[in-house]
Amino acid sequence: MPNRAFQNILFGAIIILGIFLRFYRIDSQSLWWDEGYSFGLALDLKEHGINAFSASHQGDAAALSSDKPQALYHILVSLLPSSWQPEWKMRFWPAITGSLSLFLLLGILKLQVKKSSQILITLLLAAISPFLIYYSQEGRPYSLLFLTDLLFLFFVQLYPKQVNMKQCLVITCAIVIIGVTQFIGLIVPFSYALAQILLKRDIRTLKVWLVIGCLSTLLLLPIFYLIIIHRSAPLPSQGISISNYLYAFYVFIVGFSLGPTSYELHLNRSISAIVSYWPLISAVGLAAGFALLRGLVIEWKNKTSLYLLAVSALSLFMLSIAFFSSIIPLYPRHMMMLFPFFLLIIGKGLDSISNTILKLIVVIGLIFLMGWSDINFYYNEKYFKDDVRGAAALINNNEQKGDLVLVGVMAAFMPYYSGLNQVMQIPKDDQQFFAFYDKLKRDHRLWIVINRPWEFDPYMLKRAFLRGESSRLDSRNVQIYFPSEK
Repeated sequence: MPNRAFQNILFGAIIILGIFLRFYRIDSQSLWWDEGYSFGLALDLKEHGINAFSASHQGDAAALSSDKPQALYHILVSLLPSSWQPEWKMRFWPAITGSLSLFLLLGILKLQVKKSSQILITLLLAAISPFLIYYSQEGRPYSLLFLTDLLFLFFVQLYPKQVNMKQCLVITCAIVIIGVTQFIGLIVPFSYALAQILLKRDIRTLKVWLVIGCLSTLLLLPIFYLIIIHRSAPLPSQGISISNYLYAFYVFIVGFSLGPTSYELHLNRSISAIVSYWPLISAVGLAAGFALLRGLVIEWKNKTSLYLLAVSALSLFMLSIAFFSSIIPLYPRHMMMLFPFFLLIIGKGLDSISNTILKLIVVIGLIFLMGWSDINFYYNEKYFKDDVRGAAALINNNEQKGDLVLVGVMAAFMPYYSGLNQVMQIPKDDQQFFAFYDKLKRDHRLWIVINRPWEFDPYMLKRAFLRGESSRLDSRNVQIYFPSEK
């Protein structure tokens, strides 16, 4: 049938576009904070094996305690050739998994959705999504988490009715893959199982999910062991703030390259940081909010697909509990597991707009906003990651034997530093830093690299002190202070 063939060509073209966007300029920006931690952990895996997941082997990477062990991603990275550039080494698998996600999403849509127009809209939004593209070029496991959640949803859609033992094993494998990717992602299969049991209310459904749950728990015991044994001190309680959810909703649509930058939000967490962006934020909220609410209403009315609401609501609830109890900090990346439901619901909402002109306005408006953010991500330096690579290159080319290098986030700096001198972390305490600096400068020329200033110099005392001691260059959100002559 020509119409069906044309649709498949269109779907294929959208997927090709999505793959292109996930690999385009993948090495144009430096690794930054968390990517540096993952880089060190992947190297540690080659040397220490499974013990690399212990805090004693992670050094700075102990900061990842809220996310670890993230075993699958780091194992995959450790298998790549050591000769690869750091950017390709860390971002290759996120780009691959981000690309594969588009195929899985199309499979889920074809199983669940009858209207080709809804499939087209949802697939297109996923292909150009700045949020998904960002994490497809981030050397962290969140793109893999999105893929594994889709894999689970695909199999439970593939076996909607009677589930035999073989199918139980397939679903169990999907759950185990989620667990070894990021344990917090297990919220999705748990929520799905709970929703199925509550909505169907039959003994067979209960038995099936009990079997799957027992098998999954048994296979994931090593991961739970790692979490319990190597768990660092609990994070300070952050409470639940509506702003976390609103910001996550905003970046679900336009990513991190439209409106306030991550750097700006870290430096200034008050409402004043976003006042100048209110027109843009309002446009995103109106267009996406309208589509999302419409999709939620349709899902509520359509009792046959009520599970989608139940699973997403339960997942959000349990994620909030984890956040409230300080198991994890609630950042948009931790809400990646909700993104498949977000796409399915908003796609349904957009397609259900009966007025053709209004539908075109809303869909084109969202595509315009997403495209604008994508262009910023690739070309607008304001939204680029901190240029630790440039800072390291400056020191590599100008340092002398016997110099010392003091760095804020060492993990992001070390993949690029090729010198032979000692690299040390800047003490966070100001008085300790001043004493440290005075002692070291007697015998060494000092290079000071300050990244993440809100963490290493929140009161700007270090930078004020260094301005009187040495020259300074900026390398996109990274301050480099030149050494004074002995």
